[in-house]
Amino acid sequence: MKWWWSVLVRVEESPTVFLDKNIFPDDWSNANTLRTNFHDDAFWYPSLSTGNDGTVTFEVTYPDDITSWNANFIAVGGRRQTDKAQLNIRSFKPLNAQLSLPQFAFLNDSLTVIGRLTNHLDNTVKIKRSIEWQGHTSEETLSLLNSHVDTIPLLANEPDSVSITYSMTMENGYFDGERRTIPVYRPGILESQGEFVVLGDTVSRRFRTHPDLGKVTVHAEASAMQSFLDEIEKIDRYPYLCNEQVASKIKALLLKKRICPMFGMEFKEDNKIRSLIRRLERNKNSENLWGWWNQDKTELWISKQIVEAMIDAEADGYKVNLNKQGASDALIRELNRRLSTVSNASGDSFIKHELMDLLELLRKLDTKIDYTQYFRLVSSLPDITVNDQLRSMQISLLLDINDKPQIDSLLNLSSETMLGSIYWEEVGKEGESPRR
Repeated sequence: MKWWWSVLVRVEESPTVFLDKNIFPDDWSNANTLRTNFHDDAFWYPSLSTGNDGTVTFEVTYPDDITSWNANFIAVGGRRQTDKAQLNIRSFKPLNAQLSLPQFAFLNDSLTVIGRLTNHLDNTVKIKRSIEWQGHTSEETLSLLNSHVDTIPLLANEPDSVSITYSMTMENGYFDGERRTIPVYRPGILESQGEFVVLGDTVSRRFRTHPDLGKVTVHAEASAMQSFLDEIEKIDRYPYLCNEQVASKIKALLLKKRICPMFGMEFKEDNKIRSLIRRLERNKNSENLWGWWNQDKTELWISKQIVEAMIDAEADGYKVNLNKQGASDALIRELNRRLSTVSNASGDSFIKHELMDLLELLRKLDTKIDYTQYFRLVSSLPDITVNDQLRSMQISLLLDINDKPQIDSLLNLSSETMLGSIYWEEVGKEGESPRR
């Protein structure tokens, strides 16, 4: 069965912009309006219904931009039949004045705005060109054959916005022009100040606010788990998709899947996880590992992040195409290479940490090597930071090494958060901030 549909669009000419240069009316010189309504989109009607004859009509007022518009129409039938069509509409004026300017400015920026006069008629016309900006006015009488360009300097010294008007007037009274506004922002970054407090059942808390900081928002949650979900949503909405971020999204969504039942929520993002897994599978390089982007050279810390995400996803029942043997072979070669050159990397403060990461990644891939021997070679390297000591202890427990970790000495260096969690920080030189 073939299905027909049609959309009838009646486009009425506005007094300022004609739709086709071949059909503008004889009284075009009466279309005198300062154009101020500029948009990238003209109309959006998502709920139109055709009549019995299969047509629908609607009226549209286009913005004042002199440009070419693409109108897209999508039709859906009662049995979900679909079709689409596109209509191209050109707005046009035979004589016009237009501005080209930045979309925004920072306070005290120096800007250059371009004004252009265009004549599409077959003869030279005499016009008066006017510019108004920041209390200044400039007028000039010109003989215009094709076009004329003005370069207009602006200083964004207003705290909110700056406006400029550019226009032309003929002797017969015909007028065209544009008034545009540039938003002005203050330089710097937006900073938020606040407090995070855990309150018991009978605890009261008085918050002190600074009146110069403006609006204050108080947000309270009955469970800290909701804050955790909010952080997961931030990771999920992060717009960039380098390999490391894709792995982070997978890890975050897997955690969300475990949390949702606690709130009686349905987890609806299985397909998103599968799509992210497929992206990582496509992006692996010839070593069956990963770099920053598609088939990029190997970055070990990124590969570790991705392998962890893939293994976690596989454990949760997702289909994962992870070449563990190929990845293991590449990691063993890298581990041996680094151990053979470690004497030449005495000034590298990260070498011990990276070697421990390699051992952990090999264990996650269930690689068959002598972990005790490799661990003793790596752990014999000097500890540059407290983190090196912590990693050595962590890896010895992960690999089930018999060497007993020196836990007491490490606990003496720990600090405690308001929630009772333990953390460690590097003790920097005098005047330096500690590194956690």
